[in-house]
Amino acid sequence: MLGYYPAHNTWDGKFHELKVQVDRKGASVRRRLGYFAFADQPLTDKEKKAAFQEAPWSPLESTILAWRYG
Repeated sequence: MLGYYPAHNTWDGKFHELKVQVDRKGASVRRRLGYFAFADQPLTDKEKKAAFQEAPWSPLESTILAWRYG
């Protein structure tokens, strides 16, 4: 699994293509074609509070914790 965080700091709303290459014969790569570079909008205090309250109940996050630390 490969993660990517853009370092360009150009949040122009345009589509940015992602290219992934591997140097292993017979390997296949499944990937997104790219992403739209939209800047995150700041959360309101109400949205922040709701996000913090919901985070412990996320089934995805709880499985990640078990995988990483279990």
